[in-house]
Amino acid sequence: MTILAILQTILAIALIVGFLCPIVYGIALGINAVTFISTWQQLLDPWGLASGASSNHLFLAGIPVLAGFIALFLLHPWDLWSIDGWLKHKRTLGRHRELQEPVDATH
Repeated sequence: MTILAILQTILAIALIVGFLCPIVYGIALGINAVTFISTWQQLLDPWGLASGASSNHLFLAGIPVLAGFIALFLLHPWDLWSIDGWLKHKRTLGRHRELQEPVDATH
């Protein structure tokens, strides 16, 4: 259990700072999707009207969370506020500087 907790903490930190975005966002999306799918009964009947069970409407919060993870995964190429986005921007600037012609001071 301790190893799983450490791995989950590392995943959460990588998710927050945006490190290895496609991999980390995909893993987080997969974990959230499995959790979302496993609560399908509470999602279909959140107030227990059909089953007569107790109210369990807090599972409805999983819908926008899953949508947010899907958006993160799909939009990560345009992310500029993550470590990956910053490194990509820095590499792009360096490449443009190398491609520019030297300035001739005599003209």
